[in-house]
Formats: sequence, C-alpha cells, structure tokens
Amino acid sequence: MIILCFTATNCVSTTNSEDIRLGEKLYKENCAECHGEGAQGQDPQNQNGGFNAQGERLAPALNGTAHSWHHSPELLLRYIQKGSVDETSPMPSFKGTLSIKESLAIITYFQSLWPQDIIQNYEKRFKR
Repeated sequence: MIILCFTATNCVSTTNSEDIRLGEKLYKENCAECHGEGAQGQDPQNQNGGFNAQGERLAPALNGTAHSWHHSPELLLRYIQKGSVDETSPMPSFKGTLSIKESLAIITYFQSLWPQDIIQNYEKRFKR
C-alpha cells in the first residue's frame, strides 16, 4: 500500500477505492491524451518516453514499466503541479486546474497500475 500525504488533510492511498476512482477520472480527463489510457506512454518502444521526429519529448509510461517509480511522491506531485523542467517536454503545469489532493489522487491511480514488485520497491525506496 502506498499512502501519499501533502498535509494531514491531503492524503490518498492505493488501497482506497474512492481515491483510485477519483484519480482514474482525473487521469482520463487530464493525462490520458499524452500518457495513454492505460498509462503506457506515447512510445511503446521506449517506455521512458524518448523523442519524436521533431525532437520533442514524448510522455513516458506511468504504469510501472518506466522510470516513474524512481521518483519520490514529492517529485511526482511537483511535475503535475508545476510541469516539467525539461524545455523539450510538453508536460504542462496543472496548478490552476488540479488541487493538491486531486494531483495526489492521479498519482494514486497510476500507482495502482504498478505490479506488486514495483510497489514493494517503491515503498522501500521512499519509506517514511
């Protein structure tokens, strides 16, 4: 189980079906266009994203097959709230669109797609 908290009142969990449902809904509305309906990313040959022919960064997989599980909960939240620091990335800021709790719910949703071994590794890596 992964629990993400920004503040005491902004917590979500990968075992809470309401958090996952909210995250899935928000993911489909805000993220699926680039990261894919199943969070598989834009390039099936490169789960970490890669680049298109114009040199623009492609959205990585978030389903546990790429590097998203190497990022702390704080960094994942930062990417959603502030966008990517990479100038070649089209990842926008959702700060004015999604609340912290909604952003955490999206993270909870895509983490719910991760295989059990990835979840265990993530929990060890970022144990609080």
